[in-house]
Amino acid sequence: MSIIELITRNFHGLNPAEFSLLIIGALFTGGVGLMSFTFFVDDYWSDEEYRKSLQKGNRKKAL
Repeated sequence: MSIIELITRNFHGLNPAEFSLLIIGALFTGGVGLMSFTFFVDDYWSDEEYRKSLQKGNRKKAL
């Protein structure tokens, strides 16, 4: 049994357009999560001056 058959067995009531929309939505949601995670890793945790500026109430990136 192929992986596609295993995945689609639970979604047998969906037509291909609905299934495609479900997959695209999952990829979009994953992309937003990845974007948020990389922002916090790159711009928040690795930049101490930026964190201090946020604590002071400044929203602009400290240069």
